[in-house]
Amino acid sequence: MRYKFYREHKFISATLNDVAESIARADFSSDADTKEVLIKFEALRAILGAHTHYEDVVLHKLLREKNSTVQAPAEADHQHYKALLATFVQDLQAILASTDSAQRIDQGDAFYLSFRKFASDNLRHLCEEEEIILPELRRLYSNKELCKVECSPYESNEQIASLMKNHFPHMNPNDREAFLTDIKACDPAKFAVAWESIQATLEPSERANLTKKLL
Repeated sequence: MRYKFYREHKFISATLNDVAESIARADFSSDADTKEVLIKFEALRAILGAHTHYEDVVLHKLLREKNSTVQAPAEADHQHYKALLATFVQDLQAILASTDSAQRIDQGDAFYLSFRKFASDNLRHLCEEEEIILPELRRLYSNKELCKVECSPYESNEQIASLMKNHFPHMNPNDREAFLTDIKACDPAKFAVAWESIQATLEPSERANLTKKLL
Protein backbone atom coordinates (compact mmCIF):
# COMPACT_ATOMS: atom_id res chain seq x y z
CA MET A 1 0.00 0.00 0.00
CA ARG A 2 1.40 3.39 -0.98
CA TYR A 3 2.11 5.94 1.74
CA LYS A 4 -0.74 8.41 2.28
CA PHE A 5 -0.76 12.03 3.40
CA TYR A 6 -3.81 14.25 4.05
CA ARG A 7 -5.69 12.06 6.54
CA GLU A 8 -6.22 15.25 8.54
CA HIS A 9 -8.45 16.52 5.73
CA LYS A 10 -11.30 14.54 7.29
CA PHE A 11 -10.99 16.59 10.47
CA ILE A 12 -10.73 19.84 8.49
CA SER A 13 -13.82 19.00 6.45
CA ALA A 14 -15.79 18.26 9.61
CA THR A 15 -14.61 21.50 11.23
CA LEU A 16 -15.60 23.54 8.17
CA ASN A 17 -19.08 22.00 8.33
CA ASP A 18 -19.35 22.64 12.07
CA VAL A 19 -18.41 26.31 11.71
CA ALA A 20 -20.79 26.73 8.76
CA GLU A 21 -23.63 25.28 10.84
CA SER A 22 -22.79 27.60 13.75
CA ILE A 23 -22.90 30.60 11.42
CA ALA A 24 -26.19 29.42 9.91
CA ARG A 25 -27.82 29.20 13.35
CA ALA A 26 -26.35 32.40 14.82
CA ASP A 27 -28.46 35.43 15.69
CA PHE A 28 -26.09 38.18 14.59
CA SER A 29 -28.12 40.83 16.41
CA SER A 30 -26.83 39.14 19.58
CA ASP A 31 -23.35 39.96 20.84
CA ALA A 32 -23.13 36.55 22.52
CA ASP A 33 -23.93 34.64 19.32
CA THR A 34 -21.61 36.78 17.22
CA LYS A 35 -18.74 36.38 19.70
CA GLU A 36 -19.30 32.61 19.73
CA VAL A 37 -19.01 32.55 15.93
CA LEU A 38 -15.84 34.67 16.11
CA ILE A 39 -14.25 32.29 18.62
CA LYS A 40 -15.06 29.25 16.47
CA PHE A 41 -13.89 31.02 13.35
CA GLU A 42 -10.57 32.05 14.92
CA ALA A 43 -9.99 28.42 15.96
CA LEU A 44 -10.67 27.30 12.38
CA ARG A 45 -8.35 29.99 11.07
CA ALA A 46 -5.54 28.72 13.30
CA ILE A 47 -6.12 25.13 12.16
CA LEU A 48 -6.09 26.08 8.48
CA GLY A 49 -3.04 28.30 8.94
CA ALA A 50 -1.00 25.54 10.56
CA HIS A 51 -2.15 23.01 7.98
CA THR A 52 -1.33 25.11 4.93
CA HIS A 53 2.03 26.10 6.42
CA TYR A 54 2.91 22.41 6.80
CA GLU A 55 1.89 21.68 3.22
CA ASP A 56 3.79 24.63 1.75
CA VAL A 57 6.95 24.12 3.79
CA VAL A 58 7.13 20.32 3.98
CA LEU A 59 5.14 18.59 1.23
CA HIS A 60 5.54 21.17 -1.51
CA LYS A 61 9.25 21.42 -0.80
CA LEU A 62 9.53 17.77 -1.89
CA LEU A 63 7.88 18.64 -5.19
CA ARG A 64 10.06 21.70 -5.78
CA GLU A 65 13.14 19.57 -5.19
CA LYS A 66 12.04 17.39 -8.12
CA ASN A 67 11.18 20.43 -10.29
CA SER A 68 7.47 19.65 -10.16
CA THR A 69 4.98 22.50 -10.38
CA VAL A 70 1.68 20.70 -9.69
CA GLN A 71 1.56 22.38 -6.28
CA ALA A 72 1.42 25.92 -7.72
CA PRO A 73 -2.41 26.19 -7.83
CA ALA A 74 -2.68 24.91 -4.24
CA GLU A 75 -0.14 27.45 -3.03
CA ALA A 76 -2.04 30.23 -4.80
CA ASP A 77 -5.20 29.03 -3.02
CA HIS A 78 -3.38 29.13 0.31
CA GLN A 79 -2.44 32.79 -0.17
CA HIS A 80 -5.97 33.67 -1.29
CA TYR A 81 -7.51 31.88 1.69
CA LYS A 82 -5.15 33.61 4.14
CA ALA A 83 -6.29 37.02 2.91
CA LEU A 84 -9.95 35.98 2.80
CA LEU A 85 -9.90 34.63 6.35
CA ALA A 86 -8.44 37.91 7.60
CA THR A 87 -11.29 39.74 5.83
CA PHE A 88 -13.82 37.46 7.51
CA VAL A 89 -12.46 38.44 10.93
CA GLN A 90 -12.90 42.09 10.02
CA ASP A 91 -16.46 41.36 8.90
CA LEU A 92 -17.33 39.78 12.25
CA GLN A 93 -15.71 42.63 14.16
CA ALA A 94 -17.76 45.10 12.11
CA ILE A 95 -20.95 43.25 13.04
CA LEU A 96 -20.02 43.44 16.72
CA ALA A 97 -19.29 47.16 16.41
CA SER A 98 -22.69 47.94 14.87
CA THR A 99 -25.56 49.12 17.09
CA ASP A 100 -28.24 48.60 14.41
CA SER A 101 -29.89 45.19 14.94
CA ALA A 102 -31.44 45.03 11.47
CA GLN A 103 -28.14 45.94 9.85
CA ARG A 104 -26.34 43.30 11.90
CA ILE A 105 -28.79 40.62 10.74
CA ASP A 106 -28.23 41.63 7.09
CA GLN A 107 -24.45 41.61 7.62
CA GLY A 108 -24.72 38.18 9.24
CA ASP A 109 -26.65 36.79 6.27
CA ALA A 110 -24.00 38.15 3.89
CA PHE A 111 -21.24 36.69 6.06
CA TYR A 112 -22.89 33.27 6.03
CA LEU A 113 -23.10 33.25 2.23
CA SER A 114 -19.47 34.35 1.91
CA PHE A 115 -18.29 31.70 4.34
CA ARG A 116 -20.34 28.99 2.62
CA LYS A 117 -18.70 29.88 -0.70
CA PHE A 118 -15.29 29.71 0.96
CA ALA A 119 -16.06 26.37 2.61
CA SER A 120 -17.26 24.81 -0.63
CA ASP A 121 -14.17 26.06 -2.48
CA ASN A 122 -11.92 24.79 0.28
CA LEU A 123 -13.45 21.32 0.00
CA ARG A 124 -12.66 21.43 -3.73
CA HIS A 125 -9.11 22.44 -2.80
CA LEU A 126 -8.72 19.50 -0.39
CA CYS A 127 -9.88 17.07 -3.07
CA GLU A 128 -7.41 18.43 -5.59
CA GLU A 129 -4.55 18.01 -3.14
CA GLU A 130 -5.45 14.34 -2.69
CA GLU A 131 -6.15 13.72 -6.38
CA ILE A 132 -3.23 15.68 -7.90
CA ILE A 133 -0.49 16.39 -5.35
CA LEU A 134 -0.55 13.04 -3.54
CA PRO A 135 -0.17 10.98 -6.75
CA GLU A 136 2.71 13.24 -7.80
CA LEU A 137 4.48 12.71 -4.48
CA ARG A 138 4.02 8.97 -4.88
CA ARG A 139 5.38 9.11 -8.42
CA LEU A 140 8.49 11.01 -7.38
CA TYR A 141 9.30 9.32 -4.06
CA SER A 142 9.33 5.85 -2.56
CA ASN A 143 7.21 4.80 0.42
CA LYS A 144 10.32 4.82 2.61
CA GLU A 145 11.18 8.36 1.59
CA LEU A 146 7.65 9.65 2.14
CA CYS A 147 7.34 7.95 5.53
CA LYS A 148 10.39 9.87 6.78
CA VAL A 149 8.65 13.16 6.05
CA GLU A 150 6.13 12.62 8.86
CA CYS A 151 8.81 11.91 11.44
CA SER A 152 8.95 15.38 12.93
CA PRO A 153 8.85 15.73 16.73
CA TYR A 154 5.62 16.76 18.44
CA GLU A 155 6.00 19.70 20.78
CA SER A 156 4.40 18.30 23.92
CA ASN A 157 2.31 15.53 25.40
CA GLU A 158 -0.62 17.95 25.49
CA GLN A 159 -0.26 18.60 21.77
CA ILE A 160 -0.30 14.93 20.84
CA ALA A 161 -3.27 14.26 23.13
CA SER A 162 -5.17 17.16 21.55
CA LEU A 163 -4.26 15.91 18.07
CA MET A 164 -5.69 12.48 18.84
CA LYS A 165 -8.84 13.90 20.41
CA ASN A 166 -9.54 16.11 17.39
CA HIS A 167 -8.56 13.83 14.52
CA PHE A 168 -9.41 10.29 15.60
CA PRO A 169 -13.23 10.60 15.61
CA HIS A 170 -13.17 11.50 11.91
CA MET A 171 -10.94 8.64 10.76
CA ASN A 172 -11.80 5.12 9.68
CA PRO A 173 -10.02 2.13 11.31
CA ASN A 174 -7.36 1.95 8.58
CA ASP A 175 -6.54 5.63 8.99
CA ARG A 176 -6.34 5.29 12.76
CA GLU A 177 -3.97 2.34 12.54
CA ALA A 178 -1.74 4.15 10.05
CA PHE A 179 -1.78 7.32 12.17
CA LEU A 180 -0.72 5.44 15.31
CA THR A 181 1.88 3.44 13.40
CA ASP A 182 3.47 6.67 12.14
CA ILE A 183 3.58 8.18 15.63
CA LYS A 184 5.14 5.03 17.08
CA ALA A 185 7.81 4.94 14.36
CA CYS A 186 8.63 8.61 14.90
CA ASP A 187 8.47 8.89 18.69
CA PRO A 188 7.66 5.87 20.90
CA ALA A 189 7.26 8.09 23.97
CA LYS A 190 4.62 10.20 22.25
CA PHE A 191 2.96 7.02 20.97
CA ALA A 192 2.40 5.99 24.58
CA VAL A 193 0.64 9.31 25.21
CA ALA A 194 -1.39 8.97 22.00
CA TRP A 195 -2.47 5.43 22.83
CA GLU A 196 -3.46 6.33 26.37
CA SER A 197 -5.54 9.26 25.14
CA ILE A 198 -7.69 7.27 22.69
CA GLN A 199 -7.87 3.60 23.66
CA ALA A 200 -10.92 4.09 25.88
CA THR A 201 -12.83 5.58 22.93
CA LEU A 202 -12.27 2.57 20.66
CA GLU A 203 -14.66 -0.28 20.08
CA PRO A 204 -13.38 -3.44 21.87
CA SER A 205 -12.65 -5.27 18.62
CA GLU A 206 -10.66 -2.36 17.18
CA ARG A 207 -8.80 -1.85 20.45
CA ALA A 208 -7.87 -5.54 20.51
CA ASN A 209 -6.69 -5.41 16.89
CA LEU A 210 -4.54 -2.32 17.47
CA THR A 211 -3.15 -3.77 20.68
CA LYS A 212 -2.07 -6.90 18.83
CA LYS A 213 -0.46 -4.97 15.98
CA LEU A 214 1.11 -2.06 17.83
CA LEU A 215 1.85 -3.28 21.35
